[in-house]
Amino acid sequence: MKFHVERTMQYGGQIVREGSIIDVSKADVEKELLRGKHPKLKVWLSGLLNYCIPADDETAAFLSGKTGVQFDVAEEENEEESPDEIKSLREAFDEIGAAYDRRWGLQKLRNELLKAKKVKGA
Repeated sequence: MKFHVERTMQYGGQIVREGSIIDVSKADVEKELLRGKHPKLKVWLSGLLNYCIPADDETAAFLSGKTGVQFDVAEEENEEESPDEIKSLREAFDEIGAAYDRRWGLQKLRNELLKAKKVKGA
């Protein structure tokens, strides 16, 4: 299972940098799912699930099936920035009540919106 790292973190005894792709076994992902969510904050206790987004359809489908939350695949960094799309993504952040940074580019906004929806359960 492949994950796109959204924030530099430590996983498996190694530092994993933001923007990299890591390959994790299915058994390890299931162990991370068993850790659950924080009772008050409602965020995953696992760094893997908290700071990463699925990088392929197989991983997204597996996580969606296990948790009941819709996981989307991380966007690639190959498109040009569109002001209209950036505006619509910022409006989506406002609708779900999540914070964002106006300096973020299109790809960062897309991936952060995926994370925000995952955390908020929207």
